[in-house]
Amino acid sequence: FPPQVAGVLGELFKGDNARIERSAHVVHGASFGLRLARTVREGGNPNRCVFDNAEDACLYLAPVLSAADRVFLRSWYLNGS
Repeated sequence: FPPQVAGVLGELFKGDNARIERSAHVVHGASFGLRLARTVREGGNPNRCVFDNAEDACLYLAPVLSAADRVFLRSWYLNGS
């Protein structure tokens, strides 16, 4: 990201930190993934993570979700619905 965009995203992430129990961002593409991972890290919440595949994101989020939420999440990440 350009520094200005990264700065704005980092501030948005910092502002949300108190409300985030866990957050998983799935990205495709190494370059974008690295940029987003750095911005997420700079946001200062170790419970916000970037993954390159939906399966790992689902596994990361599963402990804080109900059974119904896990089913929905898996469907949403893997099937887009």
